[in-house]
Amino acid sequence: SILSGGSDVALKKCQSIKRGLSSNYFSISQDTICVGGGSTPDEYFDSYSINIRSEKMKSKLIIEELRKAEPPVIGIIKNEKVVLNPAVLDISQLKYIKSVLKNLSEKL
Repeated sequence: SILSGGSDVALKKCQSIKRGLSSNYFSISQDTICVGGGSTPDEYFDSYSINIRSEKMKSKLIIEELRKAEPPVIGIIKNEKVVLNPAVLDISQLKYIKSVLKNLSEKL
């Protein structure tokens, strides 16, 4: 399963993405991830997320910038921050996410 390894793997993914990015805009926090829906019951798992916050750029604009990436990076807005939960990402996708965030940081 893509969620195997639990929150420890999610934390390592977040740390890998955040390494080298400005702490002024990017942070890591504990989170939960929900899987299921439709005909299967929702299940919640402990996880970690990358949070993005900028005084200069509103969260809605950050989301729009992330979605312009090719392929798009999808996050949610929670408590005025953009939240990216990498729990479902394959390890091979982390460099791409990091490069998108690095480019984004120049606009923040």
